Amino acid sequence: MPAAGKIPPKTARHVLPCSDDQGSDRELTLVFAGRRMVLTTPDSTDVVLTPLQVERLRAALRDLLLDVDPSDYL
Repeated sequence: MPAAGKIPPKTARHVLPCSDDQGSDRELTLVFAGRRMVLTTPDSTDVVLTPLQVERLRAALRDLLLDVDPSDYL
């Protein structure tokens, strides 16, 4: 994250509700600022991705979902 936890102007932010492997509610926080994506995990670990890395993550997620049986979503 930016210094002192300050989010710079012109920042896009999104909170993604999810759950852990025990079923407890959690959140992933996504912040896009300064040509980088910062994904913050529930344990407050920041993962910084470049735009190219974000695209590779999106493609990997898409590929994984295409390999899953739709009945697994239920």
